[in-house]
Amino acid sequence: MNPSVVGLSRDPATAFPAEIWETTRPTPRVAGIRKRLLETERVIDLERARHATESYQRTEGEPIAVRRAKMLLHLARSLSITIWPDELIVGNRSLLPRMGVIAPEGAVDWIDRELEGLPCRPQDRFNIQAGQIAELRERIFPYWRGKTLEDIVAGRLPDDVQAAVRGKAFTLNQTDHAQGHILPDVETWLRLGVGGLRQAVHAARQQAGSGSEEAQGTFYRAALVALQAAQEYILRYAALARQLAADCADAGRCRELADIAEACAWLSENPARDFREALQAVWFLFVLLQMESNASSFSPGRFDQYMAPYLERDLAAGRLTLPQAQELLEHFWLKFSEIVLLRSSSSARYFAGFPIGFNIVLGGQLAGGRMPPTCSA
Repeated sequence: MNPSVVGLSRDPATAFPAEIWETTRPTPRVAGIRKRLLETERVIDLERARHATESYQRTEGEPIAVRRAKMLLHLARSLSITIWPDELIVGNRSLLPRMGVIAPEGAVDWIDRELEGLPCRPQDRFNIQAGQIAELRERIFPYWRGKTLEDIVAGRLPDDVQAAVRGKAFTLNQTDHAQGHILPDVETWLRLGVGGLRQAVHAARQQAGSGSEEAQGTFYRAALVALQAAQEYILRYAALARQLAADCADAGRCRELADIAEACAWLSENPARDFREALQAVWFLFVLLQMESNASSFSPGRFDQYMAPYLERDLAAGRLTLPQAQELLEHFWLKFSEIVLLRSSSSARYFAGFPIGFNIVLGGQLAGGRMPPTCSA
């Protein structure tokens, strides 16, 4: 590695010229995206609730892992998608940014109680239409009564615990979002791609043999369905980018859309080839995870470690400059701001505006003060 090119030496102050360390301002394009995100009206999204309900109704009696995977596949095929005219990193779990997504498999009772108050509550307001309220109460919520995670957990609590909860001695079972602070194996996702992961699942299933436990076989089956969902979802963006490029009057944007289409088509099966594709692949992974789980915290983790090799290669080959890399990163960071949680009023009192936990780690040392491999000279 050439630290004078890459800027990852033991002493960063000597790796870059001084101006690199000065505070930079976003490009007008990035500033425009940020402005658009902040000014977009926050509204309730019903698509996930509608399609999740449809999928669960079709998969009654199947193992829960398979039902979850099939739900993800149905969402990947059915959710509305768009590519905004100013973005280079594409994808979202809802049509508009910062929509209040409802995941009915977690709970419906608190949502039902608070529907009319969502647009006017003190914190985290979301506008909702009368027709949406009617659809939720007439078509979606009835299916989930008694079947949600909240219902299942409540039914398994001992009587004394239930009494304590009713008496408000403490609370259990937060259900306005999925729980857990999870670090996905992003490095393997980047290294293998969808096709490589599929091959790994097939190999593991073959090694396990026909006599493997039922739960193990169910896991492999669900994993393959989830990978199919990932592939089809990414391919939808490739097709949309090609369509937009064909209808585009601006030559520069046409080239950008063609590049997006090519990258998405490649990533639907293969590992990322460069820094930009790696950013896009990472973002697709987190969109898919949020589509499936509506979770509090999926985090990129050691982002610097698994992304550094792509940046190093592109800089060394002259395919990318540091300002270009920074702008791509700014597009990427803004995508993380597109996903927010629909919190209950009680939760919003304490966490209004709180990010959902896209935490990263940058820098650091190994035991004994050693630098990580990609940070050494």
